[in-house]
Amino acid sequence: MKGSRPSFLLNHTCVALLLCILMAAAPIRAQVTIRGPIGPVTNAEIVGAFIGILAVGIITPIVIIHELHKHHRIAGCVEPDNNGLSITDKKGERYVLKGESTSLKSGERVMLKGNKTKDSSGIMTFRVRGLEKDYGACKP
Repeated sequence: MKGSRPSFLLNHTCVALLLCILMAAAPIRAQVTIRGPIGPVTNAEIVGAFIGILAVGIITPIVIIHELHKHHRIAGCVEPDNNGLSITDKKGERYVLKGESTSLKSGERVMLKGNKTKDSSGIMTFRVRGLEKDYGACKP
């Protein structure tokens, strides 16, 4: 399932781009004016409105999916904790490390990628997906 997300986004992006190109390339043969409640409406205005609605309808779900599946990054010193290892970010928030944290050692300054969550008891946790960078030993 993880491998299907990029192709899903790519397919929708390609379809949207293709539709925009086709609409832009379609020749407008005659300017038909329709009398509306606020004045005359031309074909160009109708096409422009359609492209705008289409763009919002395609871009909005892509942005929502991207934000929901985005991995966060956190940098700080790894420290021992009652629940294993923890890391404190630059804002002073402490996170208990879960997931792929077995290779981490206490006293290292690292940048990790993963997801911030709260467990059932309200403790802030960081589910580690991978080590982004190891900066070496923490400085006191």
